[in-house]
Amino acid sequence: MVRPLFFSPCDWEVAGLVSNYATTRPRRLFHSTLSTHGDHIYEHWIGKNAEESGFSHLIENEYICAQLAAEVGLSVPECRVEQIGERTWFISHYINNEPFTYPKLQNCRNIADIPLLLLFDLWVCNPDRSPSNLLLSPTNNHSGTYEFIVIDHSHALFGETDIIRVLDVNPRLCFDFPALTERIRSNRDWNLALFKLQSLSEQTICEAVNALCDNTFLASDIDLVVGKLAERKDQLPGLLYRAKTLGCFPNWL
Repeated sequence: MVRPLFFSPCDWEVAGLVSNYATTRPRRLFHSTLSTHGDHIYEHWIGKNAEESGFSHLIENEYICAQLAAEVGLSVPECRVEQIGERTWFISHYINNEPFTYPKLQNCRNIADIPLLLLFDLWVCNPDRSPSNLLLSPTNNHSGTYEFIVIDHSHALFGETDIIRVLDVNPRLCFDFPALTERIRSNRDWNLALFKLQSLSEQTICEAVNALCDNTFLASDIDLVVGKLAERKDQLPGLLYRAKTLGCFPNWL
């Protein structure tokens, strides 16, 4: 099921800007205060808004993709859309993570989901997968294992455009991450990922898009976006082979 769009009660406090070596776009750290039997629980969230990012449809890009990623079984942070102050924010739960390295990726317990991640990015036209938006979160059992967490879909779906139109990006842009693409070696690597994505119903896609309709989309917009995503989902096998012929997967024989 798609998670609720808004949640309460909580009090939000802006803690400051968050930045790292990989991005110059502003993100803000929020603290939320929740009361439970008189005790205060503090949670940390990362927030983005369209005005500061310069992406008119940043919230739609982020929220719809997060819902769809969760539906197909990818690990994503809990996320919300919140009105904080005078702006609408996309916020996602802060994930404890360590700098990306190839050995850590090898020790991810969900490493078998890499084909699913690659296929998902191709489906939603995400040209921005990089080590900075694939979080490696240590598991709680102190065994040296990790889980990769998928974040940051600001550039997917409608990208930087001002119009409601799903992009159609060059597959090379979706697969410019050798640590992931080099793991693909045969057609078998795609079988489960293709099954999961192609099993996603149009109703499920519609629910993810429709979650924002009261704020952003007209009925005609919803039909256009859902139709395009459903069509592109059916085209994935052909799009994959196009990517193969372009040399996106050097070890895929």
